[in-house]
Amino acid sequence: MRYDEDFGSSDFCSCKGPEIISDIRNGYRKSLQAEYYKATMELQEVGSLEKVYFVLANPKASGVNVYINRVLSMNFSQVPLGAIRYIGSKIGGNIEISEWIRSTNTYQDKKESMINVYFGKNLFLKELRAESRVSVPPFKTDVSEFNGEILLAPGNCYVTEVAALVLNEDFTTAVSAEWWEEPDI
Repeated sequence: MRYDEDFGSSDFCSCKGPEIISDIRNGYRKSLQAEYYKATMELQEVGSLEKVYFVLANPKASGVNVYINRVLSMNFSQVPLGAIRYIGSKIGGNIEISEWIRSTNTYQDKKESMINVYFGKNLFLKELRAESRVSVPPFKTDVSEFNGEILLAPGNCYVTEVAALVLNEDFTTAVSAEWWEEPDI
């Protein structure tokens, strides 16, 4: 096979020059703009027959749309766990605010995230629809890549519910998420 130095032709290619295709994900671009965030809940020790919840809530007055990039469900126990993810607008019960929300860009002035992150046990879910289900084997992590395909408009929340798949077994878990925010136009 021969390839001309002027990139004009070859025995297998009729292109006029090298074609470069680049796929720069929004998460990368938003990180450069200090608009890409990560959050996690504290490690949760959960009793048998209990469920634990991780909630990303986009307040009605936030002024942003939230694009979920990745959700991680971690299992630190010997029993398999099931995680159900919901999208909707109403939750109830005793929840705690997560203080573990961070911008991923450490070089620029940090912009505060406009959304709230909560976690708690045995919440009441109202007006939510199941979005996906995953199982997490013992001592493993499920990484669900959404690449911004899940959009939380103002007034909506994304909930991950975690429970043991084996009855009468305690478990330890944590959930984290990554997202970016764009103005709600």
